[in-house]
Amino acid sequence: MTDYKRIGEKMKKLRKESRKTQFEIAEKLFIHPKHYGKIERGCVEAKLDTFERFAKIYNVDLRHLLEKPCSDSPEEIIAKIHMTLTKCKTDDLWKILQMVKIFNT
Repeated sequence: MTDYKRIGEKMKKLRKESRKTQFEIAEKLFIHPKHYGKIERGCVEAKLDTFERFAKIYNVDLRHLLEKPCSDSPEEIIAKIHMTLTKCKTDDLWKILQMVKIFNT
């Protein structure tokens, strides 16, 4: 299962538990409902700020939404992080840096 599919499933579960429609959540996230549906299905990559807004709507820690059960070695994880970061925009890199600082406190 891809990371985006796993995250999308968590988002769908939270949305259904709150008895909201995809349209209602998409409206709060300032994205098109069809795009939100693709995020829930894990078909597209969402921006970090979309995940941040979603976490805020549901009052959940962003870490809870993004965390993955991990069986990789630390070296493999670092390699995956590096590959992912090379694709990020500068603004997102600053947000990620702030998140990393939070994890280290």
